[in-house]
Amino acid sequence: MPTVDVGATETNTDLDSLLTIVPEEPTSTPIPTPGGLDDTARAQIYVQVVIALLGKQTPPYVYISPFLGGGERLDEPDETKPLPEELLPALKSANSTPNYEIADFPDAIGPLDDGGKVKNNGVFITLGEIMGGDQDKSVVTVRGSIYTKVGAAEGDRFRLKHDGSRWKLINSTQEWTD
Repeated sequence: MPTVDVGATETNTDLDSLLTIVPEEPTSTPIPTPGGLDDTARAQIYVQVVIALLGKQTPPYVYISPFLGGGERLDEPDETKPLPEELLPALKSANSTPNYEIADFPDAIGPLDDGGKVKNNGVFITLGEIMGGDQDKSVVTVRGSIYTKVGAAEGDRFRLKHDGSRWKLINSTQEWTD
């Protein structure tokens, strides 16, 4: 590690090399388990979020964005963060009633001038990143949104806890609605 003598008038290190020494502060809380979550655990968490977003409704089709969403309304897909491949099989195993499909938003909805309804009387779900942040390392927070048509969308924040065998929803908070 280079050292800088504050009393010196000349130094062998320039500003750029000093800046690379300072670690960046994380912008989010790391995943709560020491080794992180594997794709199977991530899929289990997302299954609980999808089921919670659907609530009591059972649409014939549930389209899910292939990428994690960013932004206030999760409407900015991050193509560097795909959903785990295990998600669709896990959803079908947990609740086989709707047809689940991974699709980009433009492919799942009809024309906006016709109300932008989700095709096949379905819903479109976008999932956010799994975040830690609770003192309890077995608790995670995930944002999710559900869209039916223009003017019919909602975004929620979900807290889940691992009870030693599976992930369970603790609570949810509505963040926005259209």
